Order: sequence, then structure tokens, then C-alpha cells
Amino acid sequence: GDLWAGRAGARARGKVHSRMGQIKAMQKIEIGRKKSGDRILVCDQADRSVKVFLTTGELEMELGSEQMLVPAGVVVCPRGRIFVTDAFKHCVWVFNDEGQGRDHTPRRLGLYGSDNGRFNTPLGICLSVCRTQILVADSQNHRVVVIDATTFEFLRAFGGFGAALGLMDTPTGVAVAADGRGRP
Repeated sequence: GDLWAGRAGARARGKVHSRMGQIKAMQKIEIGRKKSGDRILVCDQADRSVKVFLTTGELEMELGSEQMLVPAGVVVCPRGRIFVTDAFKHCVWVFNDEGQGRDHTPRRLGLYGSDNGRFNTPLGICLSVCRTQILVADSQNHRVVVIDATTFEFLRAFGGFGAALGLMDTPTGVAVAADGRGRP
């Protein structure tokens, strides 16, 4: 089989090698399910893309190299949509399971800013327990943003800068516990 290994580096958290490809600046790995089998999605900041591998190590496709600047997080929803945070374009990109968006280009959610529906350095991303909402760690706005995974509507945000309960300082990731409680 293939050897998947990581090594800390100055510009990246590690390197991943497989029989068919190499990731230069790995940021995040996600396992995505598809009717034809599992896929491994890797944010590669050096190539400004998300590489999608089959579990055999074969590169299936590459997403967003023309659109993205710094892919920081990736998650796949049950409908096959792929959501990618872009830290420097301050948005979330949405691709279908063939790597395309509407009209064969990815859909962009959000712009730079602090108002509802806007981001400032979005990093981590995950699905809610019910798998119908996307949670995004909006790092420089010191909050977590919740988006509907089907309609792409902004639903709510929580957090704010500080050390008190319910506040946060530059969240870089987000996860949801089995009981539904968010963990920035």
C-alpha cells in the first residue's frame, strides 16, 4: 500500500506522498463519501488547490487552482457538495461532487468584512450533527458562522473577541460533539 506521512515545515504542517501525487503544503485532510467509494480531500496551499484522491492514492481531480488563494479547510456534505474555506479571499467556495459549481465554476459565499454573510480569514470548517449546516471558524472576526448547507444562507454567528465564556480569540478550527455542541 501507499505510505502517507507528515513532516512539520516552515510553510506547511506536513507533506503527503502517494503513488500518484505529492502534496506540497498540506493544511487539512478530509474523508469524503461518494457512491463509488471514499475519497481523500487535501488542501494544498502551495498549489492553491484542493486535491481529491481515491483511497488507492490515485489523483481523481484538483479543485480551485484558478480561484483560490489559501485553501484552509474542507468538508464534504451528504449531497456531495464540497465546501472550502479560503483564508485570503475571505470566503467559502462551494463545488459539486464533480468539482464544479453552477455554470462549471465554483460558487463563492461571502466577501471580506464583519457583517453577517462576510468573513475575515475563515479557516476551519465542519458539518453540524444533523449534517444540514456548515460551521466556519471566522478567525479574525473571532466568531463561528453557521451556513445552511442547502440554500447557502447565513443563519447565525456566535462568539466575539474575549476570554469570557462564549467569546473567543482567533479561532482556527471548529468541530461538533456527538451531542451537537460546537467546539471552536
